[in-house]
Amino acid sequence: LQDFWLRETTKENLPDNFLLLKLDEASMSLDTLEPEEIAASKALQLMKKGYPWSREVYALAGQKLLDAGAKLVIFDQLYLGPNPGDEAFAAFLKKHPGKFVVAGQLDKDVYLKPTAVLDAAAGDAVGYANMVKSSKSARDVVRYFRPYWTISEIAGEPRLEGEKIEPALMTVA
Repeated sequence: LQDFWLRETTKENLPDNFLLLKLDEASMSLDTLEPEEIAASKALQLMKKGYPWSREVYALAGQKLLDAGAKLVIFDQLYLGPNPGDEAFAAFLKKHPGKFVVAGQLDKDVYLKPTAVLDAAAGDAVGYANMVKSSKSARDVVRYFRPYWTISEIAGEPRLEGEKIEPALMTVA
């Protein structure tokens, strides 16, 4: 009944000023673009080299979004290991405090944050992006959302005294 009620009461559309950019087959291959378009864009040139892209791509895309009037850019992708372009992405993050959020992920016994360089550049603008499922059954669903968790709580244990509380991606902005 709770699932039905939530489905029926949460059908509101996203605001008109909300834009979602996602990675898809077209952005991975760039097959729909002309060579001249790729040659005219540093980001597209970096993307054409193959995935995973240099993280400079995210800096360039983020800057383009801010230049177009975005008030907040959320990078809902994990940046776990060192990668070319980390310094450029870190410089972008440092240059625009309060204008972005970077994703981490709570796992059973660890909080996976971006690389040390990106984590330092992002500061407090890192939040976990995964949702905690409500049961261990084959039909796991998310029935509630907690904006803050500790590693102990995500593992199903009580919160330890003094344990760091991690914010969700949606609560750090």
